Amino acid sequence: MFFKCKPASPPARINPHIAPAYMLYDAASALPSEQLCNAIYTAIADKPDVNPDHLEKLANRLGRLAHERNR
Repeated sequence: MFFKCKPASPPARINPHIAPAYMLYDAASALPSEQLCNAIYTAIADKPDVNPDHLEKLANRLGRLAHERNR
């Protein structure tokens, strides 16, 4: 299995002092694209207390990212 090199520091969107968020970012960045998308979807779908407004915001951000990558 191929693992990408870890970045020197996390992006500004990840707070390194919040350990679970940084650990999730670090682990997710090593996954292949399809496995990453499946893991994120499953984690969100299995968490019953996710705020619908946060899901809508995430969906918009992912849509914009997909559009930018397809250019």
